[in-house]
Amino acid sequence: MQQKNQRVHQEQQNTEKRNTNIATAMMSQLFEHRQMTFSKKMFTDLKIYWAGHSAQPFTGWLLIVLVAKAVPAKRLRGLPQVAPPPPAASLLCPCGLSAPSLPQRKNSKPLSASMFKTQTTIPTSPKKNLPLPQTKNTLVNTQNMELNLKRPLAFFDIESTGLNVAKDRIIELCIIKAGPNGTTETKTWLLNPDYPISEEAEKIHGISQEDIEDKPTFKQVAKDIQRFLTNCDLAGYNSNRFDIPMLVEEFLRAGVDFDVENRRFIDVQNIFMKMEPRTLKAAYRFYLQKELENAHSATADVTATYEILKAQLDRYADTAYTDKEGETDIPVKNDMEALAKFSTHHRNADLMGQIIYNAKGEEVINFGKHKGKTVEEVLRKEPSYYDWMQKADFPLYTKKLLTKIKLRMAGK
Repeated sequence: MQQKNQRVHQEQQNTEKRNTNIATAMMSQLFEHRQMTFSKKMFTDLKIYWAGHSAQPFTGWLLIVLVAKAVPAKRLRGLPQVAPPPPAASLLCPCGLSAPSLPQRKNSKPLSASMFKTQTTIPTSPKKNLPLPQTKNTLVNTQNMELNLKRPLAFFDIESTGLNVAKDRIIELCIIKAGPNGTTETKTWLLNPDYPISEEAEKIHGISQEDIEDKPTFKQVAKDIQRFLTNCDLAGYNSNRFDIPMLVEEFLRAGVDFDVENRRFIDVQNIFMKMEPRTLKAAYRFYLQKELENAHSATADVTATYEILKAQLDRYADTAYTDKEGETDIPVKNDMEALAKFSTHHRNADLMGQIIYNAKGEEVINFGKHKGKTVEEVLRKEPSYYDWMQKADFPLYTKKLLTKIKLRMAGK
């Protein structure tokens, strides 16, 4: 009898553990979809208080039912397909009571598998000996609103030899032309730029000089691209600042008239940045799910910043990040040196980032006509540059650093 009781107890524990794992995964998706922080600790700490009984950890399935009924179905679209939970009335809490009937929120609808689709992404280029993070389900909304088009809208993206619109060239161009009738047509061109591909650009898009040496030039296909874009408005990501200006430059070099005055430009990045601002107030809402009161008062802002950092440590504790070099790491950890390294875009030599360090640890000018050149090289070739910076409106610390470099050069 004792062995039987132990076996039953073990089976109950296994069932609860399995339900907990299922609920944790599903709740994580729910909370992520609603921009709410969720962790296993939160699930462990979550307790349901039943009348006449002490607090007990609740079963995983009933937790799913509670949340599913509390959140309108339209906000749950994009969740992965899952088998529906058993009816709430059939569930038992650990203390043995049947779950009460749960109120249905107004305007909510039952979940259906047709609402959802999952897309699996696998992290690449991990560091040696770094365990790969688990495969993650990326939520994909399959019920997006159809575009209300009066004429074709051409979504396009450019890969180039670099970021200088005036000098660099297009090496890959992809266009998806969406028509008013709901059809789409896609064309891609791989192009020989007759211009060197910068090392930085090749690291990003992976296209080498050898890949495009036998491809046509932009000039040779410019008329085809022009015809494909006839009567089209243009859309892209950061396209207003980069893709459209670079495309127009290429047409002008090729001697092809490409009128832009009567086209509408839709930049998805601009919409994103305006609707999802990266302000302290927005960060507070995102990480802590509450509004920041008395924003722009020093006390409120610094308190919010303190709370946000702690929330970030919880949210990204096991989140992998792949940098521009293709190296994967888990950078957000409760270690101040690691956080300082990850929160810096450049290794600044001065405080404003006008002089930065390159990979060799040399001070490099990060603005103006000498951007990318070492400070020592600039001061050797153009000694008057030092006097110009000292008299110009630069921060005192930047001027102090420049003087330090000049004295160091004199001592060599």
